[in-house]
Amino acid sequence: MPDFTLTAEQRSIQEKAREFATTEIAPVALAIDRDHDEFPWSVVERGIAAGWTTMLIPKRYGGGGFDQLAGGLVLEELGAACAGFATVFGASNLGVAPLVLQGSEEHKQRALAKICEGGRRLAAFAVTEAGAGSAAASGDPQRGPQLRARRDGDSYVLNGSKRFISNGSVASLITVLARTHPTKGSIGGLSFFAVEAPRDGLSVGKIESKMGQRASHTAELIFEDVRVDAADLIGREGMGSMTMLQTISCSTALAAAVCVGIGRAATEAAVRFGRGHKLLEDQGFALRVADMATSVEAARALTWRALWENDQRLDHDTGRLQRAPSLKLGTMAKVFASDACVRAASEAIDIVGPEACVESHPLQKIFRDAKLMQIYEGTNQVHRIGMARLL
Repeated sequence: MPDFTLTAEQRSIQEKAREFATTEIAPVALAIDRDHDEFPWSVVERGIAAGWTTMLIPKRYGGGGFDQLAGGLVLEELGAACAGFATVFGASNLGVAPLVLQGSEEHKQRALAKICEGGRRLAAFAVTEAGAGSAAASGDPQRGPQLRARRDGDSYVLNGSKRFISNGSVASLITVLARTHPTKGSIGGLSFFAVEAPRDGLSVGKIESKMGQRASHTAELIFEDVRVDAADLIGREGMGSMTMLQTISCSTALAAAVCVGIGRAATEAAVRFGRGHKLLEDQGFALRVADMATSVEAARALTWRALWENDQRLDHDTGRLQRAPSLKLGTMAKVFASDACVRAASEAIDIVGPEACVESHPLQKIFRDAKLMQIYEGTNQVHRIGMARLL
């Protein structure tokens, strides 16, 4: 029989994350959502010190060495307090994932050790472009990423731009998907690079004013003759699509964990309102909150299953995959959990009524935060198409 009991270490990590979310994030989440022009470094630095940005980096490189399930437990707790902060920390783990999964030992020792030094060090994952979001892995070289990386002796020169990059304006390490062959498609034409920032030729363009998750800054990155060492290539040239597939196979389940936190927060808000207004005996209210709570529990079970499956395939000492990644469960978890958290947030607003729609009420923020989860880390529509092909 499957055992859903967390280990003592996992429970300790979960409790630490819950305390951080309750004491450091929740009290300031609404205020930062309203006044989000400045990046919230004061809270983020404490999260870096707590280990949330490097928790999935193996211990041998200076990271926390968490398994995937423990990482999901952290992101659920942070997501329940503020999905924007969960995205800051989650995106940093996503940013280092290509290095962890495919970097050489020398490259990991050099680059990961630096990101684990603490301070104001965040990572970003730069794949999306203005014309290549869901088509990032397209086999058509005209539809996929167009940012070019041209080999020049012992260097590569990068030119182009990326858009909608979480942590893009504040990251000190950016893993960038670039086109290294002009006519090859996703197989053989794309490569990942680890780019340290700031550096000559790399600039921040537009910082988006988003509908939700405003604690997380999302930026355009512009590369103008950015020169990087050939040693900054992650893995082998032309293997970028495989690296991206491996990264996404792990990150989708982690995104699902944030969704579980959002759905949990919405459900708890509805239940608190019901208790305060003595609605628990009302059948209409009871039916609605029971369905909300059931959907959140189902999303958590599927998310844990996906995270557990990823853990069975990873060598946690090196961070490398020992077997081919399982994309199906991760995409199922992300799609189901993001849909569930949007429904829960919408239901909670219906239950609470007009009060939930004013700026001072947390539910309006929760709803805006939730909607983004159906779009980033791959839109749910694209994931459903890919999922169907894996059945």
